[in-house]
Amino acid sequence: MAATIRVLRDVPGCVRGDHDSTHVQPDDYLAATSELIFLSLAVAWIITWFTNPQVIASNPLKDRIGYNNPCVGWDDPPALYVAAFMMQSALLCAIRYAVLDLIRARQKLRSREIAKWQFEVTRAASIFTIVGMFLTPLLFVVTPKVSPEWHTSLYGVVILSRYAVVAGNFVENRDEHISTIKYVYLFVYG
Repeated sequence: MAATIRVLRDVPGCVRGDHDSTHVQPDDYLAATSELIFLSLAVAWIITWFTNPQVIASNPLKDRIGYNNPCVGWDDPPALYVAAFMMQSALLCAIRYAVLDLIRARQKLRSREIAKWQFEVTRAASIFTIVGMFLTPLLFVVTPKVSPEWHTSLYGVVILSRYAVVAGNFVENRDEHISTIKYVYLFVYG
C-alpha cells in the first residue's frame, strides 16, 4: 500500500505531514491502482467466504471454465456492493495515471526525448485505459448471473486496458535502460 499512501500525500490536507504536490510521480498512480484492486479483491473474497461461501463452490464462471477466477469474490452480494464502492478509488488512480502519463509523454515529445510514434503508442494506450476504466463499473452490474459472456468480455477489456498501459509505458521508455526482469514481467503479464 506504499504507492497508495504516496498518492494520498499528493492531495493537500489528506495525509498529515509535508507533501509536495508540484512533483507528482505518475507511476505511483499506476502502482496504487494495482494495490487498490488487490485490496478490493481481498476484502470481497473475505466477505464472500464468510457470508456466501456456496458461491465459491458453485457459480456461473466456475461452471463454464472449471475454476474460480479472481473476480468470483466480487460477483455476489454483499461483497458485490462493497467491491463496487472500493473500486472507485482504483478507477480514479488509473484514469489519473493515464492522463498524467499522456502529459509526461507530450513533454518528452516536445523536448525530443521520444519519437512521434512513441508518443502515439502512449496516447493510444492511455485512451484505451481510460475507456477500459469507464467500463469497469459495468462488471458490478452485468454479473455472471446476468450474462457470463458479457461479464467475461468486460473483464477482458479491463485486463487488456491494464496491459496496454503497461506495454505503452515500455514503448515510451524504450530508450532508457529497462531491466530484463521487467521484460519478463511484461511477457508474463500479457
